Amino acid sequence: MNKDILLYKILIESIPIALLVEDENRNITLTNQAFCDLFEFPVEPEELSGYDSSQAAEEAKHLIVNSEAFIERIYSLVAAKEPVYNELVEMKNGTNIVRDYIPIFNDDFYLGHVWLFKDITHLHSLNEAEKIQLVKYHADKKQSITP
Repeated sequence: MNKDILLYKILIESIPIALLVEDENRNITLTNQAFCDLFEFPVEPEELSGYDSSQAAEEAKHLIVNSEAFIERIYSLVAAKEPVYNELVEMKNGTNIVRDYIPIFNDDFYLGHVWLFKDITHLHSLNEAEKIQLVKYHADKKQSITP
């Protein structure tokens, strides 16, 4: 295996974010184990390649608190082809995730899109004062290492 391809594969598997890449026809081209785990697909990520993503969403919707709105929003985001970041999605098991939708273009030619799902359950459960402290701590820490 080419060293660059191996590095790319390891990177995709190492990030703690559920990743799904779809082509322009909504067929899955790439995903990672974090995605399979989050949406309870009992297969290896490679096995989802070529699978119809709209069918995958239907199979996973039972995990989402407001499943019909979740599915409808997928269709509206794909139709609009505009990036959207940090949309809150609540899962029935109490997990809170944010969803990012990133369309992929080569010049004006639409190639597909990327979905990223990040678990923010620990942040979502913080009260407002704790969130302010966390943001302040990270800002102070960033300033202390800036020359």
